[in-house]
Amino acid sequence: MPRIDQLGYVAALQQARPGLMRAFGRSVHDAGWMAVVMVPAYRSVLLDTPYATPEGILYRDYTPALRRADAAWVDQLRAAAAGPLASSVVQAHTSEAYLSLRFGAPMAGPGTTYKVFLGFDAFSGRLDVAGMVALGERLHAAGLAGAMKVDLRPGATRFRYNQLVLYFSTPEDAGCAESVAVAHFGSGLVHVGRGLDLPPEPGERRLDWHSHLLQHGADGLGATERAFVTETEPVVAGACGT
Repeated sequence: MPRIDQLGYVAALQQARPGLMRAFGRSVHDAGWMAVVMVPAYRSVLLDTPYATPEGILYRDYTPALRRADAAWVDQLRAAAAGPLASSVVQAHTSEAYLSLRFGAPMAGPGTTYKVFLGFDAFSGRLDVAGMVALGERLHAAGLAGAMKVDLRPGATRFRYNQLVLYFSTPEDAGCAESVAVAHFGSGLVHVGRGLDLPPEPGERRLDWHSHLLQHGADGLGATERAFVTETEPVVAGACGT
């Protein structure tokens, strides 16, 4: 399973599109942040087209038919998450923006959160509540405790590479989860990425991974964090816990 080289992509964006990268005011709605999380199919457009922007791509390609399809998918997720889940170890919660599922014991403390990003060939056919609950069961059976999240806002999942995000307290758990997820989703999974959320500085709010990349690049990462996000070996399905 190929890995997304997110640090390399951000570096290329900063070199090719410095003006676009400066369009970041610490909001996930800013053009710089949206460019960083864009699905791979559009990354060459952003890199090679001087005036291309994420907003322009959505305006051109997010058709009324796709908007209706995404709204129907979100309605299905919300309805399924509101009902009883076929699991004693997975809990679901929906907000205006997200569907979140937790499995196992609560994650430890305010330290670094290690994240796994999954992208799919056809996300709406791969990401349903039953399948995510089943993944949570498999992760729990592998001895892991963590969470997963899907963005329910219009266009977010369709146009972002991190279509399903997994959260863990240690790099070992996150690495194990990659292998379990690849085995679980099979050929429907097209790429895997990694990120992390560092503890905030005193008096500061916690930055998400992509905001950290925009503001600091790989600066501030310790040896463990840097090794985690720069891993290049392909993910082997079922190498842990299955």
